[in-house]
Amino acid sequence: MSVHKSMLSKDKILLFFKVILFLSYLTGVLSLHFSFPNQVLVIITPFSSFLELTPFNLLLTLFTLLLGVRKWSKWLLSYLLATFFIGWFCEWVGVNTSLLFGNYEYGRVLGWKVFGVPIIIGVNWIILHYSLSEVISRFLSKKACIIFFSSIGMVAVDFLIEPVAIEYSFWTWEGSFIPVSNYIGWLIVSFLLSLIYVFLPFEKGKNSFASLVLLLQISFFVINLFVILYFGQCYF
Repeated sequence: MSVHKSMLSKDKILLFFKVILFLSYLTGVLSLHFSFPNQVLVIITPFSSFLELTPFNLLLTLFTLLLGVRKWSKWLLSYLLATFFIGWFCEWVGVNTSLLFGNYEYGRVLGWKVFGVPIIIGVNWIILHYSLSEVISRFLSKKACIIFFSSIGMVAVDFLIEPVAIEYSFWTWEGSFIPVSNYIGWLIVSFLLSLIYVFLPFEKGKNSFASLVLLLQISFFVINLFVILYFGQCYF
């Protein structure tokens, strides 16, 4: 009986975070195109817009994603830490040398920066790569296939991210042009992370929140991209 109650309690906690995460992304979309959410935010918090809460949203997303881990191990933790530091380091190389992605710089939206790179960007690499790889691993078992589709999938996601990120000053490109080197860089970094994901011996394809997180991430950028293309950066 106590075990049953414990399972029900855990399910309620997981459902609570699913709802909170969904509302967080919904509010994020609405606040970019309607003035009312930001007006309310100014009244009840010290923040002037929901864009300023982007780092907190990413931390909430990561926390919720990790709640979906069924079996923790040192190898999973190693993959997550490697993804954070490799992702951040590659961004540092890109921002400070223009060698990996191209000539770009980060704005203020993503929060505190170290050597020109927001600390939270490593979290973003974890969210995107881990959720995508987990979803792919549910349908594919061969290592080569997971590596291929995870790498290509990350580049496809970046195609959605770039126009929205530029529109809202997450980062800016020299000449307002996204170079091909950016997507090549994403492919190289994603390939490296996919190798680590596949060959470290931890449980794969079992994260219960990966699909939701990936769906919310993609939906956020698809919806905003659609609005930007057809209506511009409008406020109602």
